[in-house]
Formats: sequence, C-alpha cells, structure tokens
Amino acid sequence: MLAGRLPGIYDPTRPGKLLFAFFAAMAETERENIRESTLEGLDTAARKGAPTP
Repeated sequence: MLAGRLPGIYDPTRPGKLLFAFFAAMAETERENIRESTLEGLDTAARKGAPTP
C-alpha cells in the first residue's frame, strides 16, 4: 500500500501532460463504469426482493 505522497510533482507544462490527461480520463471512465454496475446490481437485487447491505 502507498503511504503518504508520491515523490515528484505534477507539472502540466512538462512533456507528459498528454499522457497524464489520458490516464486521468481512463480512470474517471472506469469509476463511472463501476458505479453504474453497482447501481444496476442494487436495482436488480431490490426487484428480486433481496436485502441490500
């Protein structure tokens, strides 16, 4: 597990800014997909009458 801040500083003027933006967008898309899947699962469970945690 990571503890504390990562070494280094993000500098948006450096050459890696496009790569950083790409990975940030991919992470956001993955979070949205997980959220949607979770909500669909909870909805299905509720329709089937299963107790939700």
